[in-house]
Amino acid sequence: MGNWLLGFSGFIGIATSLQAELHAIYNGLCLAMDRGFNNVIIESDSTIAIGLVEHDISPLHPYAPLIKKIRQFQNMDWTIAFHHTLREGNECADWLAKKGATSDVSLKIWHSCPPQLSNVLIADASGVARLRA
Repeated sequence: MGNWLLGFSGFIGIATSLQAELHAIYNGLCLAMDRGFNNVIIESDSTIAIGLVEHDISPLHPYAPLIKKIRQFQNMDWTIAFHHTLREGNECADWLAKKGATSDVSLKIWHSCPPQLSNVLIADASGVARLRA
């Protein structure tokens, strides 16, 4: 609906983009639970990350422990849905990811919308198509 609820960014160290996406999903779920949200939609531009969370994987998969932590949220008393979106469809998340990658903080909570994102948030909410930067 275009209202800023909460945002986060952070640096997880040297990692693959898939590992960063899975950490973002996990951190997002942790924050949603801590804030008492009970109906959560996770949107990711990584079809691989969504697939790993939604389908069975080998316990030997390098990210199996993190995926297991994400899946444990599905057994709790709330509703979680995972959806694929194009990166252009959630420019706010893309901005926060880039901010985290250049940060020296492991997790920063954004209680209010960063001024740089106010126009992007409005565009995301209204479904305005934007080109990749």
